[in-house]
Amino acid sequence: MIKIFNSSSGKIRQIDRIEDTEKGSWIHVVSPTKKEIDLLATNLNIEREFFQYPLDEDEHSRIDQEEEQTLIIVNFPIAIPGGYDTYPLGIIMTDKVIVTVSAYEPALFNDFMSGKVKTFDTYKKVRFVLQILYRVSALYMTYLRQIGRKIDYVEEILKTTTKNEELLKMMNINRSLVYLSTSLRSNQVVLEKVEKIRHFRIYEEDLELLEDTLIENRQSMEMTNIYTNILSGMMEAYASIISNNLNGVMKFLTSATIVIMLPTFIASLYGMNVHLPFEDNPIAFSGILLICMIITIIAIFFFIKKKFF
Repeated sequence: MIKIFNSSSGKIRQIDRIEDTEKGSWIHVVSPTKKEIDLLATNLNIEREFFQYPLDEDEHSRIDQEEEQTLIIVNFPIAIPGGYDTYPLGIIMTDKVIVTVSAYEPALFNDFMSGKVKTFDTYKKVRFVLQILYRVSALYMTYLRQIGRKIDYVEEILKTTTKNEELLKMMNINRSLVYLSTSLRSNQVVLEKVEKIRHFRIYEEDLELLEDTLIENRQSMEMTNIYTNILSGMMEAYASIISNNLNGVMKFLTSATIVIMLPTFIASLYGMNVHLPFEDNPIAFSGILLICMIITIIAIFFFIKKKFF
């Protein structure tokens, strides 16, 4: 998928054909085919590898420069079933256009396309790149807040559960935090190098945006480490709690079995086809029943006192 945008009179308009691309345009590319890559590389005079690198899910954050072309790769977070993952986003900057390339649609571009981002202008390429990097860092913080709420929710359930389902959810969250932490560290290295890129002139009014981006990324890294440590401790603690809860259930079932077994044992003895004491007594049945009830009540009080019930 290829979308082309250009700022005109303060408004964002979309261009239909790659051949009509104007200077200062933004080309947004998502999961392109080989034919689309060839079309873009030919018309924009950009190295084909610059389009292929961000499509590799294992590509790390980095900066690559080739003559007048600069490729910045950062990892952006995305929600997946059961957790979160990160995927590469390529930002190709030339003297004519800016191209964003990814295998998956990043949610952070919706506001750019709809014109909701203030001071956004496709002609101001450096500022646009910094705005993208800032929103990538902010997206991490958004997902980390969601993870925090999930941890609180699972924590409440784990206090009473004896099942492994919630503990498995914890493991999925922990795996997501590992992905986020690894990508944040890689992004931090890239952000610290952005100011040193050749042909990347950062004006004074944009330095604050770069500093905000670095701060946001550091905060996300710190929050990820905090949640990872909390989660590790919780998983160990609640694994013990689940085991204790299960032990409590087993104690209850064992106690109930013993209480039921005592009168059953007496009834079984008097059900044998042999001579038994009081077998000719007319009140034998009532007496045996009373004895069984007394023994059962004594056993129940005993287990209650021992806190088995």
